[in-house]
Amino acid sequence: MFVQVAPPGLTGPIWISGVRGSKISDELIEISSRNPFPAYLIGLLESAVPHEHAHAIGKQFEQVHMHDGWFEPVPELLDLIQRIGQSAII
Repeated sequence: MFVQVAPPGLTGPIWISGVRGSKISDELIEISSRNPFPAYLIGLLESAVPHEHAHAIGKQFEQVHMHDGWFEPVPELLDLIQRIGQSAII
């Protein structure tokens, strides 16, 4: 899953994580509790091996890796999320 933490209307860091569907809400709550701004689910990627898939995507963007699964919101990463990610269900 792809999560962004930012003030409304702005772009903030993106967190990439391999999470099973039943754990998505727990992860969003945890992220929100550790950050001053809300956590937004900006995309989902279906995968039988979510942690491996998230790791592979992270490797593609290691030059903009900040720490602990957080990445700078560069245009290339945002474009990838838009192309391959399923929209969050609202």
